[in-house]
Amino acid sequence: MWSTERRVLRTRGAVRRRLVVVLAIAGVALAAVSALSLGATPRAGAQAGAAAPGVLGMHLYLVHYEETGLPQGSTWWVNGSEERATSSNGTTLAVLYVRGGHEIQFGAPTGYGVVAIEGPHHPSLSQVSVSGNCRFAVRFAPLEVLTFQEHGLPAGTSWSVSLHSWLGHGGAASQSGSSTGTTIAFTVVKGGWMFQVGDPVGGFAANPGHGYLVVPAGDLTRGIGFHSA
Repeated sequence: MWSTERRVLRTRGAVRRRLVVVLAIAGVALAAVSALSLGATPRAGAQAGAAAPGVLGMHLYLVHYEETGLPQGSTWWVNGSEERATSSNGTTLAVLYVRGGHEIQFGAPTGYGVVAIEGPHHPSLSQVSVSGNCRFAVRFAPLEVLTFQEHGLPAGTSWSVSLHSWLGHGGAASQSGSSTGTTIAFTVVKGGWMFQVGDPVGGFAANPGHGYLVVPAGDLTRGIGFHSA
């Protein structure tokens, strides 16, 4: 009986020790993230290329997102498939990542969108790749309405337009739309765009069928004429 009781006590002691270790690790991780969220300055050990202390053997790297284009004091945020949303009303966001690719999504105050992101490993507005401490520049701009208006098609004919950022990779996401009416409207960030008009059924051709345009500070309407091919 005494032997059985000793085994039970040893087992309980081992469980308590494991629980203490797990709680300690969790506390370190939460403290690090909380410090970053509050804008704390990293210690000297978090220099470019140096990994922060890992959790369960994983190296963590400090990534700064630095914004331009928003009014002072605006709240913006970045969200990921593996991390909770991190927000700021300043110009910088700090996030801890493990090495590798990370899906991301930016949020901005009403009336603004992301023009482009720049940084190491050719980032896009949906993914960044992290191999060390680094910085990404995120540029915001006001949102405007860009409308394409057609003339020359028979009533009810379907037509389409696709848009692509001038900046290519790292620029704002492409968009496409179609209509059986006379207009197709897009909400886009202020800046440069390439457009392509799809071929409608019925043997009609668009003029212009493609081109470049700059969306100013204000709504813009672009006319598209169709004629029999």
